[in-house]
Amino acid sequence: MFGRGFALGFFFFTISQIFLHSIIQLTIPPLKPDFAGIILDIVVQPRFIVVTTLFTCYTLFRRLAGSNEERGSQPNKFIRSLPLWYYLARYFPVSLVASDELREYARAHSLSEIKDMSDEKSVKMPLDRNYLVGCHPHGIFSTGAFLNFSTDATGFSDLFPGINRYLAVLKLHFLAVLYRDFVMRLETPSANHEVLCSKFSAVNRFLSSLTDG
Repeated sequence: MFGRGFALGFFFFTISQIFLHSIIQLTIPPLKPDFAGIILDIVVQPRFIVVTTLFTCYTLFRRLAGSNEERGSQPNKFIRSLPLWYYLARYFPVSLVASDELREYARAHSLSEIKDMSDEKSVKMPLDRNYLVGCHPHGIFSTGAFLNFSTDATGFSDLFPGINRYLAVLKLHFLAVLYRDFVMRLETPSANHEVLCSKFSAVNRFLSSLTDG
């Protein structure tokens, strides 16, 4: 996967440079188009060497690290709690609300002998089972699902204390260089059968999936 990502990035960067230099030589007289010279000029440019070196080092680092990019195996609490997510949630606005049916379910299946009804701010879901949630409709960017289930912007941990939540996304998100590392820091797994079964191998998992996207 990293090999494909590196190859695609290298290819598009090279094509963009060739296109840019071609336009310059074709539109600014008295220069004449010399595509061999253009390619040679690009290859020896410092920025081309720097970008190629960085891509190579990044690819080698990810290969040697041997982490599983599809399981969201590198969670980072700092990334989930960035102030940016709170501002984004307030801008739309986006909020996370527990329905009355869900609260009744939590009360009915509470494992404690005394079911405390006084704390209405949180919904104490049973921690001895798993939960699978489908997000639909979610829009083009799935902003609501992202803020609710991948960040702490809307208070998921306070509303559902003790629940480990994940937002499964398409495998396509793990093909982009650097962006895949950002997705992994949010502990976001890939939405495929193997990964989902792995997540549900233990209890107390809340997995939300973007239906049709």
